[in-house]
Amino acid sequence: MREAGRNAVGGTLYVALEPCNHYGRTPPCTDAILAAGLSRVVVAMSDPNPGVKGGGTDRLREGGVLVELGLLEEAAFELNRAYVKHVTKRLPWFALKTAMTMDGKIASSTGQSQWITCQKSRQSVHRLRQEAACILSGRGTISSDDPSFTVRLPGRKEKFRTVVIADSLGRSPLKAKVFQVRKRKAATLLAVTSKAPREKLRAMQDQGVEILHCGEGPSIDPLLLASALGERGINHVFVEAGGVLNASVLKAGLVDEVHVFIGPLVLGGKDAPTPIEGEGWGRIAEAPRMYLRKMRRMGSDVWLQYRRLEAEA
Repeated sequence: MREAGRNAVGGTLYVALEPCNHYGRTPPCTDAILAAGLSRVVVAMSDPNPGVKGGGTDRLREGGVLVELGLLEEAAFELNRAYVKHVTKRLPWFALKTAMTMDGKIASSTGQSQWITCQKSRQSVHRLRQEAACILSGRGTISSDDPSFTVRLPGRKEKFRTVVIADSLGRSPLKAKVFQVRKRKAATLLAVTSKAPREKLRAMQDQGVEILHCGEGPSIDPLLLASALGERGINHVFVEAGGVLNASVLKAGLVDEVHVFIGPLVLGGKDAPTPIEGEGWGRIAEAPRMYLRKMRRMGSDVWLQYRRLEAEA
C-alpha cells in the first residue's frame, strides 16, 4: 500500500487473515488500510485470537470499507494453521517426519540410516524445515548422525534453523554441529530435566546454548517443553527424531501431522529401530488415529501426509 500511494485509493485488498485492530509488534493494520483509502477488503478467515476476532472487520466497516469474509477459508486455514493453534492453545503446531523402509525400519540393526530415501524426498524435507519455526530432535540423533539441520534448497543460500534438542540428562556431545551456536548464527535450545549435571549445562551455556528445564524426572516432559516453546513465540515445530522422542510427543497428544517417507527397500532385523519406540499403546482403541491427507510419489519413494482430525477444528 505504501508503494501504491494514491493509486490505492478506492482499491481492493485481499488478505489471508483478518487485519488486526490492536497494537502489538506493529500498529493496527486497520489504521493503515483506512489511511490508504481502500474501499473493499476481502478476508479469507477471521482471526481466531480471542483478543482480535471480529474487531478488525468491525473497525473497517465502521470506517466505511466493504468487507467480505470467507473466500477460500479452508486454504487460508492451511496457511495459518500454526498461528491458529498458537493463539488458541498457546502451543506450537507439531509436524513429525520420519523416513523408513517398506518394513518400517528407520535404520539398520547396526545403526546405518543414510540413505533410506531418495534425493527428491530429502529435498522435500528441506522445504518442510523451511516452513517451521524450529526443529526438534533428540540426543540419540545428535550422537549418531551429528546433523546440522540446515535448509538447503536449489538456487538459495543455506539457512540455519533454530534447533531444540531434547536431552534429559544433558549427555549430548559438546562438539556436535548444532551446539556451535556462534558459527550457526541461529539459536540452539537444550531441553533437560533437573537430573542433568550443572557442569555440563554451564559448558553448553558458555557456547551460547539456551537451557530449558522441562521436568524433574528421568525423561523430558513433552507438555512442559511445548508450553515453553509456545511462550517463546514458536508456533511451528518440525520433529526430526528417533523412535523414543517420536513416541513421547505422540503420547502427549502434541502431534498435529505426520510426514512418512517410505523408501523401496527392506532391512529386517528385530533389533532395527522403528519410527515409534517406547512402550506403545496396549489397546488399539487408545492408539492415536489420523487420516491420510495427501499421498505423493517422490522419485522411487512414497510420501504420505497424515493429519490429526482434531487439528482441522
